[in-house]
Amino acid sequence: MESNILCGTYETKADSSGRVVIPSHLRKERVFYVTFEDKGLDLYPTNNLSDDRLEKLADSRVALDGQNRVNLSQYSHIYDIVGKSIFLLGIGSSINIMTAEDYQKYGILDESQVRSLMDELGI
Repeated sequence: MESNILCGTYETKADSSGRVVIPSHLRKERVFYVTFEDKGLDLYPTNNLSDDRLEKLADSRVALDGQNRVNLSQYSHIYDIVGKSIFLLGIGSSINIMTAEDYQKYGILDESQVRSLMDELGI
């Protein structure tokens, strides 16, 4: 399994239908699998998951539409982003999606944290 490293931070807004445009830099594939973490939703591209994990996440499959958006409205009962300002964070093998409020609370890393993460990744 060859995985893609996803990195970068993008500020955007989920539309009133819960659709989110995935920036081209994070758009390595057209199909993602959604998981919920305590600080937002995570999107995993297909090639960043093992076959076993793909099987377990089969019900959480979302695909980009013709305008490079994923529809996440079905997850609003878990983590509501509909119509809100959000941040997309490319974090290694996944894209973390969090509201602007949560990003201000959790998502900002200082320089020493960034260096530590880079060391862990061998960058």
